[in-house]
Amino acid sequence: MKSGPGVGNATACVLHEVIYVIGGHCGYRGSCTYDKVQSYNSDINEWSLITSSPHPEYGLCSVPFENKLYLVGGQTTITECYDPEQNEWREIAPMMERRMECGAVIMNGCIYVTGGYSYSKGTYLQSIEKYDPDLNKWEIVGNLPSAMRSHGCVCVYNV
Repeated sequence: MKSGPGVGNATACVLHEVIYVIGGHCGYRGSCTYDKVQSYNSDINEWSLITSSPHPEYGLCSVPFENKLYLVGGQTTITECYDPEQNEWREIAPMMERRMECGAVIMNGCIYVTGGYSYSKGTYLQSIEKYDPDLNKWEIVGNLPSAMRSHGCVCVYNV
């Protein structure tokens, strides 16, 4: 990866057989937020710097959805959508909670973001937020069995 040593707490996802790595800490003791978006193409074994994020974050999640990358969670409620084909960023509706190190999954045409840590509340989160792209709206739709952060999510069956 071209970012070099010291970049941590980034997020990664796969879209069209390309791995995208976004955000993270860099610098001395994580003193800055890495703003580059990198891609890895395994067909040619090559990393590329493809763009810079307009709102650099760490502790966020990225999910591929409808040929775009959605960046959710992190230190703010800002949610962004990146279109790699057009190389365009679009800000979408803000999340309801700040969620560091949350989990995210696509299910039934919506993005679900689970748990995380809220610095503003000083606590782990148990709630689940759902983003409906047709309405460009977030809503709280439920709770995890217990509050958690730094966990993964997976959807094995999507209707």
